[in-house]
Amino acid sequence: MAETLTCNSCKVSFLGKCLYSTQVTCAASEPNCYSAKAVVDLSGFPSLSSRGCTSDCNSTAGSILGTGYSITKTCCTTNLCNGASALHLSMTAALSVALLTSFWSNAQLDFLLHDSNRQGNNMSEERPEVELFVKAGSDGQSIGNCPFSQRLFMVLWLKGVTFNVTTVDMKRKPDILKDLAPGAQPPFLLYGGEVKTDTNKIEEFLEEVLCPPKYPQLAARNPESNSADLEKGLLKALKKLDDYLASPLVDEIDENCSDDVTSSTRPFLDGQELTLADCNLLPKLHIVKVVCQKFRSFSIPRTLTSLWRYLDAAYAREEFSSTCPSDEEIHVAYSSVSICQPIDLNAGKMRQNALMQPL
Repeated sequence: MAETLTCNSCKVSFLGKCLYSTQVTCAASEPNCYSAKAVVDLSGFPSLSSRGCTSDCNSTAGSILGTGYSITKTCCTTNLCNGASALHLSMTAALSVALLTSFWSNAQLDFLLHDSNRQGNNMSEERPEVELFVKAGSDGQSIGNCPFSQRLFMVLWLKGVTFNVTTVDMKRKPDILKDLAPGAQPPFLLYGGEVKTDTNKIEEFLEEVLCPPKYPQLAARNPESNSADLEKGLLKALKKLDDYLASPLVDEIDENCSDDVTSSTRPFLDGQELTLADCNLLPKLHIVKVVCQKFRSFSIPRTLTSLWRYLDAAYAREEFSSTCPSDEEIHVAYSSVSICQPIDLNAGKMRQNALMQPL
């Protein structure tokens, strides 16, 4: 008997919050966990999202009572891979949902979020199949600790394309590696039957083929954003990153304004939206944060206010928080390094190459 999948479930999420979130065991006929986002063509109408089990990973578009909508679905095939269930709604947001559901009946909302495949305009008809293969966790199924896998996971999610995620258990040397990418290590991409194996080249390829106007461009506009990284000497690197995030970008400075802009309030490296630069840096920064806290009881100083603004904004985005490996997976990956590589925090000599070695 085939094993069934366990997925995070949320019938309707509103304003980023979920009512009655839970975890469900999927039927054998539903081999995928999914996250779906619905956008309705009504001025001022908020986007809706849902999670659960599904057999249909197609994104769709259609109309209800003359009102157009589009739904983007993202599927994956490992337990609880569709992100953590959101927090429960506050009273204010709950009242908003009550007003929303009084405008649109429950049946219409259910139709929109769960039965979208009934409409005829299938947005995926012209898209090739996209499948991302990532490193599996220590259990051989969950998403493992690999910043390069998470980097591409984030890129595909931000592009809004429908794709599947498959974890690869490297301990068992699965046949899929021999068949698709002999000699390669995850991550690798299967795009319309063509295999891509180099992370940088995959990112460049996706930026080229998934381009405007249908898909967002993710390249950073400011070249300096691409150079933000973690160097040798962790505390020095964190301070340098904080300084960059605190410095206003060119487009934050209004030439017609008499007031001098001396600090930035932007949430991400290159501005108001996540870019490829963030997809590269954030997975590494998350690992550093988790490893330091676990093995040296060291937290990123709160005095680095711009860096914490960046982290808080990133963790609030599903594209990042839902693609992070569990803390336990990171602990397993770095437990041997923490013992073999002494870390002198007082001297600020924690080295990135020691932290990143198992990746």
